[in-house]
Amino acid sequence: MPAHKIINDEQLLSMLSQGKSRKDVAVFFGVSVVAIGKRLKRILPSGDSILEKHNLSEKEAEFVRNKAQGLSNVQAVQSAYNVTSLQSAKSLGTTLMKKPEIKQSIEELMNCQGLSRRYRVQKLKQHVDNRDPNISLKALDQTFRLDGYKAEDTTNVNNYFLLNEVIAAIQIARDNNDNED
Repeated sequence: MPAHKIINDEQLLSMLSQGKSRKDVAVFFGVSVVAIGKRLKRILPSGDSILEKHNLSEKEAEFVRNKAQGLSNVQAVQSAYNVTSLQSAKSLGTTLMKKPEIKQSIEELMNCQGLSRRYRVQKLKQHVDNRDPNISLKALDQTFRLDGYKAEDTTNVNNYFLLNEVIAAIQIARDNNDNED
Protein backbone atom coordinates (compact mmCIF):
# COMPACT_ATOMS: atom_id res chain seq x y z
CA MET A 1 0.00 0.00 0.00
CA PRO A 2 1.49 3.40 -0.98
CA ALA A 3 2.39 5.84 1.79
CA HIS A 4 0.10 8.84 2.17
CA LYS A 5 1.69 12.17 1.42
CA ILE A 6 1.40 14.66 4.27
CA ILE A 7 0.07 18.10 3.45
CA ASN A 8 1.05 20.75 5.97
CA ASP A 9 -2.12 22.83 6.45
CA GLU A 10 -0.31 26.02 7.46
CA GLN A 11 2.04 25.78 4.51
CA LEU A 12 -0.87 24.99 2.18
CA LEU A 13 -2.84 28.05 3.28
CA SER A 14 0.28 30.22 3.19
CA MET A 15 1.09 29.20 -0.37
CA LEU A 16 -2.47 29.88 -1.52
CA SER A 17 -2.54 33.28 0.19
CA GLN A 18 0.73 34.12 -1.61
CA GLY A 19 -1.07 33.62 -4.89
CA LYS A 20 0.14 30.14 -5.78
CA SER A 21 -2.28 28.10 -7.86
CA ARG A 22 -3.71 24.84 -6.59
CA LYS A 23 -1.73 23.09 -9.32
CA ASP A 24 1.55 24.63 -8.08
CA VAL A 25 0.71 23.67 -4.50
CA ALA A 26 -0.12 20.11 -5.57
CA VAL A 27 3.22 19.79 -7.36
CA PHE A 28 5.03 21.12 -4.28
CA PHE A 29 3.41 18.53 -2.01
CA GLY A 30 3.62 15.75 -4.61
CA VAL A 31 -0.14 15.16 -4.67
CA SER A 32 -2.98 15.73 -7.12
CA VAL A 33 -4.97 18.95 -7.46
CA VAL A 34 -8.01 16.95 -6.31
CA ALA A 35 -6.16 16.05 -3.07
CA ILE A 36 -5.49 19.74 -2.45
CA GLY A 37 -9.15 20.53 -3.05
CA LYS A 38 -10.28 17.81 -0.64
CA ARG A 39 -7.84 19.03 2.00
CA LEU A 40 -9.07 22.58 1.64
CA LYS A 41 -12.66 21.41 2.06
CA ARG A 42 -11.69 19.86 5.38
CA ILE A 43 -9.72 22.78 6.77
CA LEU A 44 -11.58 25.82 5.44
CA PRO A 45 -14.92 26.95 6.78
CA SER A 46 -17.92 26.29 4.56
CA GLY A 47 -19.59 29.12 2.69
CA ASP A 48 -22.68 28.79 4.86
CA SER A 49 -20.71 29.14 8.09
CA ILE A 50 -19.06 32.30 6.72
CA LEU A 51 -22.43 33.79 5.86
CA GLU A 52 -23.91 32.82 9.23
CA LYS A 53 -20.95 34.39 11.03
CA HIS A 54 -21.78 37.78 9.53
CA ASN A 55 -25.52 37.61 10.36
CA LEU A 56 -26.63 38.36 6.82
CA SER A 57 -30.25 38.21 5.74
CA GLU A 58 -31.17 35.49 3.23
CA LYS A 59 -31.18 38.00 0.38
CA GLU A 60 -27.87 39.53 1.45
CA ALA A 61 -26.36 36.04 1.64
CA GLU A 62 -27.63 35.27 -1.87
CA PHE A 63 -26.14 38.57 -3.10
CA VAL A 64 -22.78 37.60 -1.52
CA ARG A 65 -22.86 34.13 -3.14
CA ASN A 66 -23.61 35.72 -6.51
CA LYS A 67 -20.76 38.22 -6.16
CA ALA A 68 -18.32 35.48 -5.14
CA GLN A 69 -19.31 33.60 -8.30
CA GLY A 70 -18.29 36.61 -10.38
CA LEU A 71 -21.55 38.39 -11.09
CA SER A 72 -21.64 42.17 -11.26
CA ASN A 73 -23.41 44.16 -8.54
CA VAL A 74 -26.45 44.61 -10.77
CA GLN A 75 -26.61 40.95 -11.78
CA ALA A 76 -26.18 39.81 -8.17
CA VAL A 77 -28.97 42.12 -6.98
CA GLN A 78 -31.30 41.08 -9.80
CA SER A 79 -30.78 37.43 -8.88
CA ALA A 80 -31.20 37.87 -5.13
CA TYR A 81 -33.80 40.63 -4.85
CA ASN A 82 -37.08 41.43 -6.55
CA VAL A 83 -36.08 44.72 -8.18
CA THR A 84 -38.22 46.39 -10.80
CA SER A 85 -35.67 48.49 -12.64
CA LEU A 86 -32.04 48.58 -13.62
CA GLN A 87 -31.61 51.82 -11.66
CA SER A 88 -32.98 50.15 -8.52
CA ALA A 89 -30.56 47.25 -8.97
CA LYS A 90 -27.61 49.64 -9.41
CA SER A 91 -28.57 51.64 -6.34
CA LEU A 92 -29.12 48.60 -4.15
CA GLY A 93 -25.89 47.00 -5.38
CA THR A 94 -23.92 50.12 -4.47
CA THR A 95 -25.59 50.29 -1.05
CA LEU A 96 -24.88 46.62 -0.31
CA MET A 97 -21.23 46.88 -1.35
CA LYS A 98 -20.74 49.72 1.16
CA LYS A 99 -21.61 47.39 4.05
CA PRO A 100 -18.42 46.06 5.67
CA GLU A 101 -20.00 42.70 6.52
CA ILE A 102 -20.95 42.18 2.85
CA LYS A 103 -17.44 43.03 1.66
CA GLN A 104 -15.87 40.79 4.29
CA SER A 105 -18.19 37.89 3.43
CA ILE A 106 -17.37 38.14 -0.28
CA GLU A 107 -13.64 38.26 0.46
CA GLU A 108 -13.83 35.24 2.78
CA LEU A 109 -15.90 33.21 0.30
CA MET A 110 -13.43 33.95 -2.48
CA ASN A 111 -10.52 32.99 -0.22
CA CYS A 112 -12.25 29.67 0.50
CA GLN A 113 -12.41 29.08 -3.24
CA GLY A 114 -8.68 29.74 -3.58
CA LEU A 115 -9.20 33.18 -5.08
CA SER A 116 -7.39 35.38 -2.60
CA ARG A 117 -6.91 39.03 -3.49
CA ARG A 118 -3.20 38.44 -4.00
CA TYR A 119 -3.86 35.54 -6.38
CA ARG A 120 -6.34 37.65 -8.38
CA VAL A 121 -3.90 40.55 -8.59
CA GLN A 122 -1.12 38.24 -9.82
CA LYS A 123 -3.41 36.76 -12.48
CA LEU A 124 -4.48 40.23 -13.50
CA LYS A 125 -0.83 41.28 -13.83
CA GLN A 126 -0.28 38.44 -16.29
CA HIS A 127 -3.07 39.87 -18.43
CA VAL A 128 -1.78 43.44 -18.11
CA ASP A 129 1.54 42.19 -19.53
CA ASN A 130 -0.23 40.40 -22.41
CA ARG A 131 1.07 41.10 -25.92
CA ASP A 132 -2.46 41.75 -27.20
CA PRO A 133 -3.19 45.43 -26.41
CA ASN A 134 -6.94 44.82 -26.17
CA ILE A 135 -6.41 42.27 -23.40
CA SER A 136 -3.77 44.44 -21.76
CA LEU A 137 -6.02 47.52 -21.69
CA LYS A 138 -9.00 45.56 -20.39
CA ALA A 139 -6.79 44.19 -17.61
CA LEU A 140 -5.57 47.71 -16.79
CA ASP A 141 -9.21 48.78 -16.53
CA GLN A 142 -9.79 45.95 -14.06
CA THR A 143 -6.80 47.06 -11.96
CA PHE A 144 -8.36 50.50 -11.66
CA ARG A 145 -11.60 48.89 -10.50
CA LEU A 146 -9.73 46.99 -7.79
CA ASP A 147 -8.70 50.36 -6.40
CA GLY A 148 -12.28 51.64 -6.50
CA TYR A 149 -11.93 53.75 -9.64
CA LYS A 150 -15.09 53.83 -11.75
CA ALA A 151 -15.24 55.05 -15.30
CA GLU A 152 -18.04 57.42 -16.16
CA ASP A 153 -21.24 55.80 -17.37
CA THR A 154 -21.31 58.02 -20.45
CA THR A 155 -19.06 57.28 -23.39
CA ASN A 156 -16.81 60.11 -24.49
CA VAL A 157 -16.00 59.95 -28.20
CA ASN A 158 -12.66 61.72 -27.66
CA ASN A 159 -11.64 59.03 -25.18
CA TYR A 160 -12.53 56.37 -27.74
CA PHE A 161 -10.20 57.88 -30.31
CA LEU A 162 -7.48 58.43 -27.71
CA LEU A 163 -7.79 54.79 -26.67
CA ASN A 164 -7.38 53.66 -30.28
CA GLU A 165 -4.25 55.83 -30.56
CA VAL A 166 -2.85 54.20 -27.41
CA ILE A 167 -3.57 50.74 -28.81
CA ALA A 168 -1.83 51.63 -32.07
CA ALA A 169 1.19 53.04 -30.20
CA ILE A 170 1.47 49.88 -28.10
CA GLN A 171 1.31 47.70 -31.21
CA ILE A 172 4.00 49.76 -32.96
CA ALA A 173 6.27 49.63 -29.89
CA ARG A 174 5.87 45.86 -29.62
CA ASP A 175 6.52 45.39 -33.34
CA ASN A 176 9.68 47.49 -33.04
CA ASN A 177 10.82 45.39 -30.05
CA ASP A 178 10.15 42.18 -32.00
CA ASN A 179 12.18 43.48 -34.96
CA GLU A 180 15.13 44.38 -32.70
CA ASP A 181 15.23 40.84 -31.28
